[in-house]
Amino acid sequence: MRKAIQQILIDSIIFLIPALKFIEIETVGRLLFTDIVFLALFPIILILKFNKLHKRIVIQIIILGLIWLSSQVLTDIIRGTPSNDYYRGWAKIIVTTIHFCIIYLIINNNRRIVVFILGLCAGDILGYFFNPNIYSLYFPWKFGFGSPVTYILILLACIFFNRYFVISIILLIFSSIINLYMDFRSLSGICFITVIYLLIQESVLKTNNIQARLKLKDIVVLFSILLLSGLTFLKGYETLAKKGLLGESAQMKYYYQSSGDYGIIVGGRSEILISIYAIVHSPLVGYGSWAKNYQFIELLNNFMNNLGYVQPFLGASDVIPTHSHFFGSWVESGIGGALFWGFIITLILRVFITRQNKNNLMTPLIIFVSFHLLWDIFFSPFGSDQRFIEPLFFTIMINYLPENYTERARSIYARSIG
Repeated sequence: MRKAIQQILIDSIIFLIPALKFIEIETVGRLLFTDIVFLALFPIILILKFNKLHKRIVIQIIILGLIWLSSQVLTDIIRGTPSNDYYRGWAKIIVTTIHFCIIYLIINNNRRIVVFILGLCAGDILGYFFNPNIYSLYFPWKFGFGSPVTYILILLACIFFNRYFVISIILLIFSSIINLYMDFRSLSGICFITVIYLLIQESVLKTNNIQARLKLKDIVVLFSILLLSGLTFLKGYETLAKKGLLGESAQMKYYYQSSGDYGIIVGGRSEILISIYAIVHSPLVGYGSWAKNYQFIELLNNFMNNLGYVQPFLGASDVIPTHSHFFGSWVESGIGGALFWGFIITLILRVFITRQNKNNLMTPLIIFVSFHLLWDIFFSPFGSDQRFIEPLFFTIMINYLPENYTERARSIYARSIG
């Protein structure tokens, strides 16, 4: 009884920490309540569980986080970044690394992962009602209810995954459809490609092969089908949006983003153009924390005009536009930031080429967060609650992977012939 009460107490705390993320405090930048609690817990957790930080992937992420920080510090010194900006830039990296250590140490089993995710869902909903931002007021699904509803559907899909695979797939398809209808196309696409991945593993790659990792021919088949599926989803979206079947807002957005020579691929994330330009001109040293240069915005608008896009880039400030974890960290921090997120990309790829275990009910969540993180790395800015959401994603993927493919395969083989 005592142990059960203790477990309920721990789970309640794990739920409340992300659920109260809508509470914000202005200090060095904008700290959420979750940030503050994690920072307060860090020395205690580190003392009690330091010996658990032994897995090679975990150590690599921590070391790369320190390299990212060192690169940012060096960049800010070279560029003469104002103190208000470099305080925020350094804090973002430090807090993210600390969050990863804590989440890896305490959110260390499936139950706690689910409880933490439910807390995140509650935090999004509470934030919409008690601390809404300008985006959530105009786009309540995308910046309010969309993610919580999707996560709940994903968790339900996990429950049915082993015995009722079809129901699990139906739930994921429904999550894709509802997000597409509500004009949250990126989340819809992530759900859709998750469905395709699970179907491929279940049918095309279904085998009794004992290896933990897919063979080369299986990898080629997997990524070929995923690429074709992604292009099919994009084409389907374009057709529906163009005809106005997804609403007037989606139709107008499609019109502006597809008006140029390279269609919606460039029009939807035009910041990539200026990110690549900035990186090419300074690949090793970044431009500083929250690097500001209005000339880059003007240059981006010139690029877009020359490519035939009818709407210029409308930046909220003179910060160099990147809209990407990978490109953003490279532009701000230099090569150290690119190395960190580049390693996370390799971690995601390792998840994709790991053979699915049907007995692992968390597989739909694992694949979903992997695709979600891959999208964010290339196409979403990094900050706010992503400082602890994405370390959670790292932890989920690490727990899914065998630490050493070769040793795992040999172990299974030895047992099978023993």
